[in-house]
Amino acid sequence: MMSYAAVNLSADLRAAAFKDPKVLTLSNTLVVPFDHVNTAETLIDQITEPTHFAQCLQKLADMGVDTLVEVGPGHTLSGFARKTLKGVKTYHVEDQDTLTATVSALQGAMNA
Repeated sequence: MMSYAAVNLSADLRAAAFKDPKVLTLSNTLVVPFDHVNTAETLIDQITEPTHFAQCLQKLADMGVDTLVEVGPGHTLSGFARKTLKGVKTYHVEDQDTLTATVSALQGAMNA
């Protein structure tokens, strides 16, 4: 079913002009950073290919990342991250209150 979506979305993605991201963003299908060259094909592949979330988490940890922020409803990804990377700090944002709390916590951690 997702192949149909990939085919329909692929023309638009291939026609788009992408720039390198300002913030490093890992593809969860390739476990490598997006760049302006691979963005369209990587996004197309992500529709139908398996994801490698645990490997992406490990790559982030290997790069020195020790804090993650999950955005959206639920805590599933944060929980998985804590099980995968022992000691990682996680925050969750799903509304204005949790955004405010997360920003405050991150600012406090940076000033500590």
